[in-house]
Amino acid sequence: MIPFEININKEGSGFEANFPLLKFTDEYSMLQELNRCDADYIIEEVLPNLDKVLAGDLVTYEFGYDATLINFYSNKTIVSYNDGDDALEVDSEDVYNFMRAWCERLVEWENQL
Repeated sequence: MIPFEININKEGSGFEANFPLLKFTDEYSMLQELNRCDADYIIEEVLPNLDKVLAGDLVTYEFGYDATLINFYSNKTIVSYNDGDDALEVDSEDVYNFMRAWCERLVEWENQL
């Protein structure tokens, strides 16, 4: 299981105010870079493609931001940082769970704008 929290950005102003931020610890901290992704990208592209992988319509889906790359397969996910030197293999269900929870919070945040 990948431990995560979804916190609210209290320091932002304007558009960034109250933006839901993912927080990870230890070896998963590289995933916090996903907070830089556009909300629409997560909601409209990433999560639907993760659903397609789990349904068998796609073999894999690759996403991430800058130095963090996530290769999502139906049973495992490879998370790499800086060209794979520190790659982690994690359960895809764990990745899907935090992405789904974050996506739900992003939709709530967008509906408040």
